[in-house]
Amino acid sequence: MKISSKGQKASKKGGKRRTSAQLPPTVSPADQKTQQKPKSGVKLPSPELAHLIEMANLGLAELEPQLIDRIDLRDTSGLLDAVVQLPDPPKSHLLELMHRPDSWPYWFELMGDDIDFASRQSLAVQNRYNLIRDARLTLESIVHGDWAFPATTIYLRRTQDNRAQPEGNQIAECLKGIDLADIRRCAVCNKFFFARRATSKVCDPESSCATTYDKRQERKNRKVREELAKRKKKRADPARKRH
Repeated sequence: MKISSKGQKASKKGGKRRTSAQLPPTVSPADQKTQQKPKSGVKLPSPELAHLIEMANLGLAELEPQLIDRIDLRDTSGLLDAVVQLPDPPKSHLLELMHRPDSWPYWFELMGDDIDFASRQSLAVQNRYNLIRDARLTLESIVHGDWAFPATTIYLRRTQDNRAQPEGNQIAECLKGIDLADIRRCAVCNKFFFARRATSKVCDPESSCATTYDKRQERKNRKVREELAKRKKKRADPARKRH
């Protein structure tokens, strides 16, 4: 559990809250229209779940545990040095996040002037770092059929009257109520994806993965047909000899 140590005063600014720490999903108007009216028999994930899957696919959980332990993202002076130790794609993602204050957690706005820019930047990267790692571990547990999922990070902030305010668990909120069978891994690229149909095997039906999968299946089916033809011929040969 992580608790923000600063930000005792809450801002009185109004306006609509942003969701927790994440880059806003880049959804075009055309895609939004498609999401609102999916084709018959096609399921689509919520924008929040789609972005959670995108975070999980950044691959942070595949790093060596020792490397993760060495990176101290709480050190604002060494934040950049810590981030560049990561491999891509998480490195590029976090470097972009550092310069996108509009994508930082909405509750940063409640801190007012009690926390400086560098500290907010470090907290934003730390928040996203945990989200990427926890999302991947959780989705891996779902795909493997585990009955229990790994613990994830929950953030608390200090309110104006000195009370702890939980900011919720983004992963739990995204997954609540979904059919876990819809979380799968692509048979070609091994990335996580949301199954649009019960028969979905690849991350995107219009991607190169779909083409590769179809070719693999065709080769597999051809081998099966050839094997069946050989067996049929073997059964037919003795019958011909008897005649």
